[in-house]
Amino acid sequence: MFSNEEVFSGEDLNGDPRSFRAVRYVFESRVDSRFLSSIACRGLELAGQISLTEADPALTDRDPERLRDSCTCGILSEFCWKSYLNRRAGFGIAMEPASGSPRDQIGLVTAGGRKVEVRSSFPRSGIKFALFDRPHQFDVLGPNSGSVRPGEACKDFYVRALYPFASNSFQTHFAGRLEVYLVGGATWDMMTDPAFFKEKDLQPEDDVFSSGGKSRYRVVPLSLALDTPDIADLIISCM
Repeated sequence: MFSNEEVFSGEDLNGDPRSFRAVRYVFESRVDSRFLSSIACRGLELAGQISLTEADPALTDRDPERLRDSCTCGILSEFCWKSYLNRRAGFGIAMEPASGSPRDQIGLVTAGGRKVEVRSSFPRSGIKFALFDRPHQFDVLGPNSGSVRPGEACKDFYVRALYPFASNSFQTHFAGRLEVYLVGGATWDMMTDPAFFKEKDLQPEDDVFSSGGKSRYRVVPLSLALDTPDIADLIISCM
């Protein structure tokens, strides 16, 4: 495993020039086989927990391989963000939540009790496309709009991880060379500020609790989001 910072340039949704710093993690199956095997085991375990505990029949009657892959990529995304935050802070600021609920398995909490939601997606056209393509750019995913309550934060921070290939080739990359990009995030305040957030009807690729239909979400387009070092430093400073 190794990581490095990359800079992408383009224009934000307002037409202003923007540089965006992302962090790329690379895993090689020949070198990182033990680690990747542990991630795969955790993904399979989480998929089994979801299939056994979710009451909605629509959630249990799904392609088991797709559910496994969604859980695995989510757990790997969480690991990469935890690794980056702790390395940047110089100490163990970020950790996995103590809750045993499957719904809390993919996410982080800080030493100061701040909640960080980690979401992942698969932009097959690449990272720059996901960041800056005006009609199709990706977003930092926030809460389901129906769960937003005035004066009440759903999560303190929302962060993104992107896999630059089609989701149906995840296992191929997992068994060879796998790239994961950490591409910034947004604060709860940004999710409630009309200058940043939009509302979109989405079916997130990594939503392992989705029954297949679209829901309305608060999102911050990536070109308007905080880039990876900036959101990391903010998370660290708020502990």
